[in-house]
Amino acid sequence: MAQWLLPVSREYEVTKITLLSDSCNVPKNGVAEVNPNYSTYKLVEMSDWGPIFVAVVLFVLLSPGLLFQLPGRNGYVDFGNFHTSGAAIMVHALLYFALICFFLLALRVHLYLD
Repeated sequence: MAQWLLPVSREYEVTKITLLSDSCNVPKNGVAEVNPNYSTYKLVEMSDWGPIFVAVVLFVLLSPGLLFQLPGRNGYVDFGNFHTSGAAIMVHALLYFALICFFLLALRVHLYLD
């Protein structure tokens, strides 16, 4: 987890919030905690694991031949045959791209872990 001590100045884009009946300036990409020893704010950066989780799950589920293969070797769809082809790789790559765009851009999946 990355942490910085930084003074609130004009070079940082900030937003005004109220924190425990005391107003302070907080950068938009983190949480500010008042440091009693210094006149600065500690920026705590939270990592967003949502895109990584979505990408890994989609990669595993859309591997050609693992759960299904589209187009299949014997028909339009084959299930669990553990084979692949060039056409199946292209179709699964396009499905992966469409689904990852949908989850990350349209739904904006976020998962913050600390």
